Amino acid sequence: MRVWRKIDNVHIAAACDRNEQIAKETAKAWNIPAHYTDLAEMLQRHSFSIVDICTPTHTHCKLAIQALESGCHVLLEKPMVMTTNEAEQVMSARKRSGTKLGVIHNMLFEPVMIKALSLIRKGNLGQIINADVRFLHTNEEPILSNRSHWCHSLQGGRFGEILPHPIYLLQALLGQIDIELVSIAKIGDYPWIPADELFVALGRNKTSGSIYISFNSPVEAVIVSVYGTKSVFRIDLTGETIVQLKHRPFNRLSKGINNLRQIYQLASSTLRATSLILSGKWSNGHETYIRGFVDYVLNEKDPPVTLQEAYNTVETLERICKKIDFIVSHSLRACTKFEAVET
Repeated sequence: MRVWRKIDNVHIAAACDRNEQIAKETAKAWNIPAHYTDLAEMLQRHSFSIVDICTPTHTHCKLAIQALESGCHVLLEKPMVMTTNEAEQVMSARKRSGTKLGVIHNMLFEPVMIKALSLIRKGNLGQIINADVRFLHTNEEPILSNRSHWCHSLQGGRFGEILPHPIYLLQALLGQIDIELVSIAKIGDYPWIPADELFVALGRNKTSGSIYISFNSPVEAVIVSVYGTKSVFRIDLTGETIVQLKHRPFNRLSKGINNLRQIYQLASSTLRATSLILSGKWSNGHETYIRGFVDYVLNEKDPPVTLQEAYNTVETLERICKKIDFIVSHSLRACTKFEAVET
């Protein structure tokens, strides 16, 4: 809502939620003139340009098709849907309607990630050899600790909800790569969570990647490490910092100089982010993406994320989640160690 309010020539016409109290309170809080509990009724009564669907993932397919077939452009939170079959249905509806569809891969548009991708495309990293994406959460994480949250009924459970982020980050760095290994473990005590640690190994040709998700970390952090033939990037999406490590001689002096360079880069990144926030020029990933989508709709610009990229994310997500569910369903005991499935 905050982002839509910032964009010129955009008017929020209505809000819809199955829970009438939530729809009513949302409309009142944001001064929205109308609210509904049924999407079909809302679409009949208004002529919208864009419908922004922020509902649980397993509802995306039906709602997106409904909005697309009414002639609206549609914006979906990640992932587009949970399965390739649903993705194909949504993409077919978009094609029939002649409308535009966007999927918010917001972490690609965080300022530090935009900068890192720009440097990589300029060749600062050289040929990419490996990329590692780590999502670290505490066991008090609000979604995990909520026994009744809808994510627990998804394919892959809590992992199914969060996995799109590391998948699309890896794909932006490495392209489409194959799943080689999926491993899970359970360390925490929540009885409704069959696993709270996930490791995925991926690779193709001379490139490899990995995803690690933990809900047992002492801190919250999202860290991307990218290794190339010229240098190494360490991207902290939580702290909004980036450090580039270049080749250096193997001696004590060079180690000291390298440490000083890292300190300088961390300080520079922190000051840059602080300056943007204080000046009011800071745009998070959601805002940058949504502005790009509006430009795509109104001015025929390129989409921020292509439908093929969104589809690739769903395809990889579906395959990983199937492997997670396979391990869980075939384990006769609690996963007190990493249980794995190889491709």
